[in-house]
Amino acid sequence: MGRNYYVPIRNTLTKKQEAIMKKTLLFFTAVSLLWCTTAFAKDHMTYLPVPSPIKSLEGVEFVTGGIGIMERKILDQMAGDYSLKVIFAMHDGHYLSQCQVEIIRADGKKMLSAKTEGPWLLADLEPGNYRVKAAQDSTWKNQNVTVSADTLQQVIFNW
Repeated sequence: MGRNYYVPIRNTLTKKQEAIMKKTLLFFTAVSLLWCTTAFAKDHMTYLPVPSPIKSLEGVEFVTGGIGIMERKILDQMAGDYSLKVIFAMHDGHYLSQCQVEIIRADGKKMLSAKTEGPWLLADLEPGNYRVKAAQDSTWKNQNVTVSADTLQQVIFNW
């Protein structure tokens, strides 16, 4: 019976080849981790719907919303496309929703009538004078506003 001899095999890779292999292994490890993280995150992300503009019967484009900080940030970004912003809140600062709103032109023509889906309403009105009426729990309030072409006007209703 012969003896088994173990001869150590010398590393036949050069240092440059070793470095390339390490970089390749590191690259694929990083890509794999990134892919796993992205796949996991997609399953657990919350997508917020962007409030959609609506047209009133008189052709005034408007949008309501603002429930939660993220939705208010979205509406803030949209505000540059509108001429009037109406905010509904209680005297203690808490926001209100489901307010009935009417916007009436100076000549008496009703331009918008809607129920809000949040504490903010943005409306794209032609320049001019308007009366904004708002109701919360059957209590109506009125404010007059002059809308200009170059500035977002803001009206705040407090109950």
